[in-house]
Amino acid sequence: MRTSADRPRRPRGAGSIQWKRGRPYAVFRDVMTGRQTWVGFDAEEEADAFLTQWAADRKAAKLVVKAARQRQDARTRQRRPSSSSHLLTFGEVLTDWEDRHRDGVQESTMRDYGPALNDLRVALGGVLARSLTDEHFEAYKRAKLDGIDVRGGEAAVRKLAASTVNKRLDLARRVIDDAIRRGEMDGPNPVREVVRPRVPNREQMVLSESEMRMLIEAAGTLELRALVRCFCELALRFSEATGLPIAAYDPSQRTIRVRQQAAERRDPKPLRMIIKDYAKSPWGIRTLRVSEALAGEFDAIIATDGDKPNEHRLLFTDTRGGILREPNFLRDQWRPMLRRAGFVETDAIGRVRARKGLTPHVLRHSRASLIASRHSELFAPKLQRFLGHHSVTFTLEKYGSHFSKGMLEPDEYLTESDVAELGDPSAPQPR
Repeated sequence: MRTSADRPRRPRGAGSIQWKRGRPYAVFRDVMTGRQTWVGFDAEEEADAFLTQWAADRKAAKLVVKAARQRQDARTRQRRPSSSSHLLTFGEVLTDWEDRHRDGVQESTMRDYGPALNDLRVALGGVLARSLTDEHFEAYKRAKLDGIDVRGGEAAVRKLAASTVNKRLDLARRVIDDAIRRGEMDGPNPVREVVRPRVPNREQMVLSESEMRMLIEAAGTLELRALVRCFCELALRFSEATGLPIAAYDPSQRTIRVRQQAAERRDPKPLRMIIKDYAKSPWGIRTLRVSEALAGEFDAIIATDGDKPNEHRLLFTDTRGGILREPNFLRDQWRPMLRRAGFVETDAIGRVRARKGLTPHVLRHSRASLIASRHSELFAPKLQRFLGHHSVTFTLEKYGSHFSKGMLEPDEYLTESDVAELGDPSAPQPR
């Protein structure tokens, strides 16, 4: 064993290697919790490689955040004092918010925001921002639910579902909160006083562990089975799973490193799939341990690499070696698999079809719910890091009802389970 004097000193902030009971440990400060974390290895070289990768990931995350802030600052208007003579309309506030957040929001999310922002502009864009009240948004809500033209026309318009109206009210609340912080509007936020329409069957679909096994068994090909395991066991988003490069898998440690994603680029046309060399958010960069079954499937996929084109060196590709696109995947592989597994329903005219609403994201939600049901709410920070959420508050809002409510043993509160161990369903669960 090398003495501390023989070892080169690591740069400040890049962690350190400590020896404990004859075993090297990589010691670093967790970005999310700020706590000192120890990870054991069999060799000092492995600990050094881990810390080097950790430091590179932390630097990459900081650069992503810095670039996003610079883009946002470049679009940010000069903050107006309350006595400014120019009074903004709500339409101008909406346009300003859209311009400043266009680069910082996922393209798929912005496509959802586009119709909502346009609809709010048509309905309330001419109202002075400082004159908005909860009555404006109550009238907007009733018009959308009843199918009334907000511009006063007599022609019937399409009614919106309660869930869609709630999403648009949430977007209006977010825009107005930002305007209040910037001094363009006075508080309080009028949208917060609006009574939200009740959404029937709002609970998201959750599959049991046996149902997830049925889906894995129904996967007809090696790649599809491994991809479904990534959803069921590692709770990856579709963009994260389909963007996994071969280099992200470490067969010696049996871990997978999530640090990039697949995405659609619609502008400029034509639409094409690309690989973004960064995660959905800085918190999305994480290392997960895979099960023995998934590790064997990864090894088999890598062994056959080279049999077909693979420009981006990905674990999962389409039939031509390109990036998987979700609509094509759902049509060609996912829905046939659901039918084979027995997840079917009958539509209004008696046709048998794959169960509606059962998407790959349901498997991520089911895995997270299963983990939450075995722990108390004190486990939420680790579940947050496992899922790559931006805050533990969001994790509690999403899965708070799934956490165990019973009396828990002290060892569950003091669990030492690492984020990586959550990815292995064969790992022992605290009782």
